[in-house]
Amino acid sequence: MLGVMASGEDGGRESTAALAWRQVCPRCGSGSVIPILYGVSNPTTQALVTRGVLELGDPAAPTDGARPTSRCRSCEHAWTTGRHSA
Repeated sequence: MLGVMASGEDGGRESTAALAWRQVCPRCGSGSVIPILYGVSNPTTQALVTRGVLELGDPAAPTDGARPTSRCRSCEHAWTTGRHSA
C-alpha cells in the first residue's frame, strides 16, 4: 500500500511517507514535488494521480537507473533522485 498523503488530509498532520517526499526542485527551487511511481496501476494509485500527489511513469521505461523518480509540479522538471541534472 502506498502511504502518500496530501497536506491537511489527516487533520493537519501528514504521514511519514508524505514527509519523505519533501524535496526541492533542482531547477526552479519549488517545494511542489511529487514522486513518480513505475508499475501496474490500481485504484489507489489512480486516486493519488487524480489528486495530483503522484505521477505514474511508463512501466515499460528502461530500468537503467536513468528514469525520473520525482517531478516538479511548478516547472514540470523531472529528475532521478540523486541525479540532479537540469
